[in-house]
Amino acid sequence: MRKIIEKYVDLSNLYLNELPGFLSDVEIKRKTVKNNYENDFCSFNCSNNNLTSLVNAPKYVHGDFDCSNNFLTSLVGAPEIIYGDFDCTKNPITSLDGLPKRLIDGRLRIDGELEEMFSDHYVRSRCWMSKYIIWT
Repeated sequence: MRKIIEKYVDLSNLYLNELPGFLSDVEIKRKTVKNNYENDFCSFNCSNNNLTSLVNAPKYVHGDFDCSNNFLTSLVGAPEIIYGDFDCTKNPITSLDGLPKRLIDGRLRIDGELEEMFSDHYVRSRCWMSKYIIWT
């Protein structure tokens, strides 16, 4: 049974070499709110660490997923579905293996120099997204 976290998860700037194992069975999900005054922002941030892999990342994130500024060469282990933006900039990516299957209501942020390696068409053939790619 999948565990649910209904909060913003911030693991940035912790010098992590890997993501904690318990996260692989977690879904980051927005609270069901009765009014518009409650904060329902539930994203996952593991940026600015020493990660070489996204193994153990949550499989579903109902918000943004930020894994920028690490040492990722592929996206293996990334969430399958993200209901927000996926930021994988500032990583030495050489493969799009593990790219999320779906970005619902979100954009893919990726380093501009990768546009020569991976065309817009190629990226979209691997990941359905409702918005667009931001080549930074």
